[in-house]
Amino acid sequence: MSDAQHFCPHCGHQIESDSKFCVHCGYDLTAGASVDNASNTVAQREQTGAFETSSEQGTNDATPGNEQGPQSQTDQSQAESEQPVGEDTLRAARQYSDGYFAWWVKSLKRPSESDPYVHQYYGLTSLAISILLVTFTVTLLISQVLTVIDEFASELDSNFSAGASFSGVEVLILILLIACVYVLIGWAMRRYAFRDSQETIFSYANRLAGLTNVTIILNAVALLLTLLLHSSAMSFKGVAAIFILLGFSSAILNIAFLYSQVQHVSREGMDKVYGLLLAEVGVGIGTFILLAII
Repeated sequence: MSDAQHFCPHCGHQIESDSKFCVHCGYDLTAGASVDNASNTVAQREQTGAFETSSEQGTNDATPGNEQGPQSQTDQSQAESEQPVGEDTLRAARQYSDGYFAWWVKSLKRPSESDPYVHQYYGLTSLAISILLVTFTVTLLISQVLTVIDEFASELDSNFSAGASFSGVEVLILILLIACVYVLIGWAMRRYAFRDSQETIFSYANRLAGLTNVTIILNAVALLLTLLLHSSAMSFKGVAAIFILLGFSSAILNIAFLYSQVQHVSREGMDKVYGLLLAEVGVGIGTFILLAII
């Protein structure tokens, strides 16, 4: 019995016996009595509910003068539909966040073994978090550098203003577009160059994010250092530490980008060396075009 397989009662995916949350849909497995009895309990409730419904309908049909039966059932359905949806929304959000966090922690322990076929938005969530962290870090860092330049120019009695031509929105758009280039080119290479017909844009985003989830920690530390520098005098060591963290995060992204295209590829199409070289060239050209446009 200890070797029996366990499945999520909400989505049906196979899970581990000691799991508290389903990594596929985020379902709270601790809400029921046990994972093994959850599906049986649901089935019993459905059968009981169907029996009670049929019994009530038979009683209502057999009762003389019961002309309000269909109307009462309609009112009951309307009352159920009019119940506040806030609780359901909060419950779904909690299940999603718990499932995402369990998947994120698991990917930190074994990045190369992270499951890309979990909830389709887990990977996009990680990428969005990284994009926001890097955007805030770069925006604050550039803003402080330009402030120092303005102060230096004011000491020279110059009318030069470096901050007038800077916008944090441009940084956000640029980083977002670069992330889209990585995801689209990586997915296209895996799907068509390396012949992985099962790969979707969402599963590739999960795959890439599962390999780079550690960068969320690095980017968060870089943002924290930037905030500390922003509230005090800028130091060379602090700026150097921020650039080292951002550079390390960028290196992890590029390594994960290459590995994600050939990870668990069962059927080879294009030669992997030429395929990865083509992917790097595509990312370089795409990034250059974005920098030239923005």
